[in-house]
Amino acid sequence: GLPTDAIQLVPTRDRQAVGGMLSMNEYIDIIVPRGGKSLTERILKESRIPTIQHLDGNCHTYIHKSADAAMA
Repeated sequence: GLPTDAIQLVPTRDRQAVGGMLSMNEYIDIIVPRGGKSLTERILKESRIPTIQHLDGNCHTYIHKSADAAMA
C-alpha cells in the first residue's frame, strides 16, 4: 500500500554521494547504510538524518517449521 517512490535506492556506489545525502534532512527521512564498517561509522558521525546502524552486521537464520532444527 506504499507509494512506489516511498523507498528509493541510490543508483551510485560513489562515496562522494554519501556526504551530500547526510545533510539532506528535508528530503530523506532515514538512512540504512549497507556497506563496510568505515562507511557505517562515517554515517553515524556525520549524519543529520536518523539512521539504522549495524556496525558489525547481523546474521539471521530462518528455519522452516517443517525442517529438522538440529540438522539445520
